[in-house]
Amino acid sequence: MKRAILSTLAIVLLGGGLALGQVCCPPPPCCPPPPPEPPCYTTFWVGEPLLVELVIPWGLFCCCCCGTTTMITGWSVEAFSGGVVYQYTYPAPVSADTQIVWDQKDLAGVQVAPGFYTITVTTTDKVVQTYVKIDEKQSDCCFFLCTPLSRPCGISLCDPYLKVSRAPTCTTCGDPCCGPCGCLPFLFFLGIGK
Repeated sequence: MKRAILSTLAIVLLGGGLALGQVCCPPPPCCPPPPPEPPCYTTFWVGEPLLVELVIPWGLFCCCCCGTTTMITGWSVEAFSGGVVYQYTYPAPVSADTQIVWDQKDLAGVQVAPGFYTITVTTTDKVVQTYVKIDEKQSDCCFFLCTPLSRPCGISLCDPYLKVSRAPTCTTCGDPCCGPCGCLPFLFFLGIGK
């Protein structure tokens, strides 16, 4: 008798849980899956120029190709969901320490939409990629008070990787969110202002 009551109770609870699950979680047309995103990325505000640098680590234990000189042949930016946004090929290979600046514009010169992007640098040896997220900036954010959240990618001790940061820019002192470029002279003593 006890076994029958427990079995009935288990069936009622299981059935009720399934029914409740159908009410709380409708089928996929009502709940689209979240958009795909890369495993790691660095976030930048819309309109911030990005500085892309190729880093080639050097060490005693990872010198696989010491005699070769890596040169950059070109670079591109693609939407994470697919499609080339910007692409540039150098007429002749350039030095690996060449700094690349992307102004967040596509080939037509239009600001790209917020979202995830893949930055690819092609070298004479290999292709190196990293991911960035372009996000809308809140209007009340100044300086470092609200830094965009990122999910940093790890770096390799032996393989080349890309370092992406904000390209240095100077704003005028009339800007309410003005940077250290002349607005805060004491920063020159710290080596920050230029």
